[in-house]
Amino acid sequence: NLRRVATRGAATAGAVLGLLLASAPVKALPLAGDQTIVLLTSAGALGSAGISVGGLGSAVLGLDLAGRAEALFPITGGDLTGLAGTIEHDGSGLSLSGNGTTVSLENFLIDTLALQLFGDVSVNGGSVGNLPLFDINVCTSLVGTADQCIDGDGSILLDGFKLSLTQGAAGALTEVFGL
Repeated sequence: NLRRVATRGAATAGAVLGLLLASAPVKALPLAGDQTIVLLTSAGALGSAGISVGGLGSAVLGLDLAGRAEALFPITGGDLTGLAGTIEHDGSGLSLSGNGTTVSLENFLIDTLALQLFGDVSVNGGSVGNLPLFDINVCTSLVGTADQCIDGDGSILLDGFKLSLTQGAAGALTEVFGL
């Protein structure tokens, strides 16, 4: 019976893999270098509302190969054990300016366990604090799902992560910019 053979083979391979992994200590992988790339799919909507998006510090704003607005944030630290840990982006961020107000979002920290992105927030130069700014979800290509990622041109993104403003951040930006 082929099913029995496949099951035994998988069980044996699983047991061997389990022994190998159990004998190797799990170590945190320190992070530095490389970058996190974020498609700015809401840049057009913000621009239509009179809000401009700018880069802060070492952040680089530009267009990707498909002509979509993107921001690149250098990874400055953090550590991961497997997929659990943090990814730090000190010294870079975004500014949102409009209606005589500038909101600065800087020093991003991605918490891969909480699935949130935190950042230092200031309004017109006055510090508000370090706050949870975005919830993180894995993109799916399934039409109509909450985790489907839509690009600024309406096309479906097939992979990556979706950043959605936390309820608190969305409410604060709405209040600050009078949207």
